[in-house]
Parts: sequence; structure tokens; C-alpha cells
Amino acid sequence: MRGGTVLHKAMEALVWYLDKEGTHVGRDEANALLDARLRKMAFRRDMDTLSRPGLPTFDVDEGAAIVRDAYFKHLEV
Repeated sequence: MRGGTVLHKAMEALVWYLDKEGTHVGRDEANALLDARLRKMAFRRDMDTLSRPGLPTFDVDEGAAIVRDAYFKHLEV
């Protein structure tokens, strides 16, 4: 599946950059950081000004669920 390949390459690139920085972010930490951001109204409204008027608003919670399912599951625990 092409999308899976692109996602895999994106995760490999992220891990490579983190390794070069000497940074390690595990799945639990990534989830905690995202949870903290989701509690901030400024973060939740960040996309409001980027969407074209008349389009449905960006669902932050749905976006967070996609990030967790697509990306965070590839991080070490």
C-alpha cells in the first residue's frame, strides 16, 4: 500500500532526526504532550484562520486521533 510506505518513510525520517538530536520520544510521552496541547484553547483554535471561509471547521479531536493511530503507534513504548 502506497500510503503505508509514505507513512513508514515519514516515521523513519522523524526517528532519524530525533536520533541526530539525541532526543527520544516514546509513545507514552508523545501522547502526554499531545494531551497537554489539546487542553490549550490556543492550540485547539490554531487551524481556524487557515481554513477557507465556508468550509467545515477542522476537528482537532479527530485530527489527534489520526495522529495517535497513524504515527504514535510506531513509537517505542
